[in-house]
Amino acid sequence: MRSLDVPGARSPRPPLLVDVDMGLDDVRVLAALPGQDRFEVVGVVTVEGSAGAARGAENALRLLASLGAHRIPVAVGARRALARDVAPPPWRPMTEALGGLAPTLPPARRHVERAEGARFIAGALRRAPLRSVRLLALGPLTNLALAFRGDRELTARVHSLHLLGDFLRCDCYNCRTDPEAARAVLALGLPTLMVVRSATDRAPFDDALLARVAALHGPGARLVASVMRGHPTGQMKLWDDSVLAGLLDSRLLVLEPDEAAGLVRRATALHVEPMRALLLTLWDRSGRRDP
Repeated sequence: MRSLDVPGARSPRPPLLVDVDMGLDDVRVLAALPGQDRFEVVGVVTVEGSAGAARGAENALRLLASLGAHRIPVAVGARRALARDVAPPPWRPMTEALGGLAPTLPPARRHVERAEGARFIAGALRRAPLRSVRLLALGPLTNLALAFRGDRELTARVHSLHLLGDFLRCDCYNCRTDPEAARAVLALGLPTLMVVRSATDRAPFDDALLARVAALHGPGARLVASVMRGHPTGQMKLWDDSVLAGLLDSRLLVLEPDEAAGLVRRATALHVEPMRALLLTLWDRSGRRDP
């Protein structure tokens, strides 16, 4: 059994696979990704959840194109949970419209990948060195369950899995949307770090943070400010953002002791102000260079 080693900078950059359901917090993560240089983003895969998988992939491509991140491939993932269809959540119209930003985005230079999500993930893992891939999974775990169902040996390529929500108790939207997939992925025994939702309760995306974002000049910051201006202040938290930030700097997370849970660790609190500072830097840098 191997322990969770929160990643640090290496050369060449370790690969990062991002699995999203394209809520507005996923949008903020995509806006931050080109601003980081610790990992090579080898793909973004969408899953049915906050947005539909197909519309989510189209939005992801256009968002990345607006930041000049044309090299990052995007694949359409699972359009239903393992055992059932996914009921559209009440907030889906808002998320698929990107908070009203969608009509203003430029077209993407590239198309979605021909391989559907699980096949795309499996292919990326097969090409990666052993124990190198970080999986940033910010929605239901359907794509991962399907990818590893086809080849369990792919787990040898994974360094760590990073999640939003407490999948041990299955008390979060991402788990409840596809609990069968959650159980299948947890059963793989991957080193896993979960940021539980209660940890983000004291990390709102409020008017004060929006003002700080709006004062920046980078394309990523402008995108985030545009998406968030129409959202009720403070209602959204730094949900998916906190998982990315914790992946980039584990010191931003307060972890529970892991004696009982083994390879699964939970972040139960956040160092909020340093996390905000990191996210502001990433959003400001995104779009200033092609990652």
